[in-house]
Amino acid sequence: MTHSDPTADAFIRRILADPADPLPRLVFADWLEETGTSSNLAWARFLRLADELANAPADDPRRPKLADELRRVGSLVRARLTYRAEVLVAYPEAMLQVLPPRCMVVNPQWVTVPAAVVELVPESVARDRKLLPMTLLGDGSVVIGATHPDDRRLADQLNFILNKPIVLVGVVDSGFDAALDRHYGQLETESVDSVHYLWLPTDGVRPPADRPADPITRLVDVLILDAVVHLASALELVPEADRLDAWYWFGGLRRKVEAPPARQLGSIVAYIREAAGIPARDGVGELVLTYWGQARWLPVRIAETPHGPHVHIAIPPKAPDPPAALNPAA
Repeated sequence: MTHSDPTADAFIRRILADPADPLPRLVFADWLEETGTSSNLAWARFLRLADELANAPADDPRRPKLADELRRVGSLVRARLTYRAEVLVAYPEAMLQVLPPRCMVVNPQWVTVPAAVVELVPESVARDRKLLPMTLLGDGSVVIGATHPDDRRLADQLNFILNKPIVLVGVVDSGFDAALDRHYGQLETESVDSVHYLWLPTDGVRPPADRPADPITRLVDVLILDAVVHLASALELVPEADRLDAWYWFGGLRRKVEAPPARQLGSIVAYIREAAGIPARDGVGELVLTYWGQARWLPVRIAETPHGPHVHIAIPPKAPDPPAALNPAA
């Protein structure tokens, strides 16, 4: 609700005291309905739908319709709740039945998140994007506290990096940096600077000897630029007997991406080898990548395997910012 109400506050305190108990939420829904205001009616409907969906069997044919209706009603809720992150970590499913994620703000000052959850998000991404992984849901979704939870692009990037559904909730600034230090201080991770901008039409690997752009050149550009945009620390091309696998690395984590057909491996490697100045079958070199009009040097290593050449392209941790005139935020 926009303004604090003593009765509503009392209900919320009761709910937070035992989030697993659905009865206080349903009694609260009755009280919200009695107030008669449109936003409270939406909240009451949300509470009842969330309870109905949580109790529906996994094979209940109504589940998709209930989930759609819950999302629709949730978009009408105007209440906002700030509470300690320990409650969300301990009772994630129950707390997401209280309010939509966008209406929640948690205080991470005292929370302790399991290491297995923290390690899902590389430290470089967590610090750069100002976020802290909180917990996992039963469907595999990762609940993440973020200082900008309404950033749709952030959710898409995290979904790409983790290959899991993402649920973003807000976090308060107080104690946030200390919480990051407490959870990531002992992890061995690399630092990767942020990349916030779209590509320019001329961005990509500089072709050797002014080679005209062709499908292979554009394919290599897409693979490398996509790795840069998604904050990857490396791009790896791994030949298999019947396919070519492409992997983006994020510190110690990697994400498989859609790869080109294995039949294109020879052309791709030949172009990378020439552009990186690697004449032999095995060797190291550098690609020159133009990104926002500035050059970056990407170390390249090519090694022969039984199924063909293995390519590893490192993404340097310090990416230059675009010129001020091109920076939309300037």
